[in-house]
Amino acid sequence: MTEFSYDDVAEKKEVTTTTSSGSSSSWDDKQYTKKALDPFEMRPESEVPKTFAISGWFKDDNHTAGKMVQKTVGALSDKGYTLRMAAQEVASVIGKAAASANPPMIIYLPWKKFEPKEVQIKEEYISDVTPSEEAYEYAAYFIENFNELSNGIKTFNAAVVQAMLGDDLKSPVSMVILHTWGRETELKDINDKTNRTSVLMIKIAEAVNIPVYNLNDKNSRESLANFINS
Repeated sequence: MTEFSYDDVAEKKEVTTTTSSGSSSSWDDKQYTKKALDPFEMRPESEVPKTFAISGWFKDDNHTAGKMVQKTVGALSDKGYTLRMAAQEVASVIGKAAASANPPMIIYLPWKKFEPKEVQIKEEYISDVTPSEEAYEYAAYFIENFNELSNGIKTFNAAVVQAMLGDDLKSPVSMVILHTWGRETELKDINDKTNRTSVLMIKIAEAVNIPVYNLNDKNSRESLANFINS
């Protein structure tokens, strides 16, 4: 069996990217209480199906990053892992790269009949679960000024929480794969260029001890390759 590595797609010089923060102009009056995640409430890893989440950003013409994402997703699929994503992330540049590997997926819609732009999600991949009240409460805990966000942005973030923690919010993904400008894997690495979904995923990961790998960091990438080869 050929050993997995990124040597055929990774550039010698580390890839960097930029990101945009975006803003919301519509407002919603519904207020959510904050609820902290308790790692002891999570189901044991042995009882949870093998899944992973992915997020980040890179330019459309960054073919090296796209190939790394595609190769990673394909290798994890071969090891029996399923990709879990919030539906709005499927239309992102990293979501499209991940989907191009044709992995098994579970997609969480922010609301029923939601359709991301320019992307058609196969019906068999769509979860019956939309964000619960508890998912909003977890999002409110992790996101500063959550209650000041628009209803749509609140719901998008709650869908990310649902994808990270599963239908019952007690079945976290096995790992998080990122590709970010700052090569972040921990909260201490986060900066104002880290895209919002990646920040939320890192916060959830640290709260319940989910390993995070960043494809834009050579050491992290090598650690992931070692895992895939194990």
